[in-house]
Amino acid sequence: MAISKRKPPKRYRPAQKPARRGGGAPSALWLYGVHPVLAALANPHRRCHRLLLSAEAARRHRDAIAAARTPEAPLEALVPETATPQFFAETLPDGAVHQGLALLTAPLAGVALTDIIEADAAGRRLIIVLDQVTDPHNVGAILRSAAAFGALAVLAPGHNAAPETGALAKAASGALEQDRKGGV
Repeated sequence: MAISKRKPPKRYRPAQKPARRGGGAPSALWLYGVHPVLAALANPHRRCHRLLLSAEAARRHRDAIAAARTPEAPLEALVPETATPQFFAETLPDGAVHQGLALLTAPLAGVALTDIIEADAAGRRLIIVLDQVTDPHNVGAILRSAAAFGALAVLAPGHNAAPETGALAKAASGALEQDRKGGV
């Protein structure tokens, strides 16, 4: 795995203000931590823009990052870059437990309920519906539980719901990246 030696900018700043999607989520977000980043890299529905690693994380997770590159989720254009602790501190939210990994990515696209139900070849019928759950840590915990119990989907309203953020992805510990058609 080749790691770029170019210095990352102090902060990621889009050329213009990020466009907002229906739920108020930005057009780009940072995911951080081992499980969220590796799961996002392996997700063929996730558009990844930049992968930043500390020197220690690059050494420790080299094989896992290489394994995340599958035919379904090719990442040939994504060259890991070395980042300093200062960069992580300036770019990520205060207190973010990044473990030396950060991934700049586009939010996941929504999936229509009819598509989920039609793709349900396993005959699962458990669908979890959230109502005004706005704390990303709670939503992450619900996603982990839904994945553990084999839920078909987790539905959240467009308003009064936690948007997709790095904190939510970290709390979900990879469950946010589960199968986008026919699974959580």
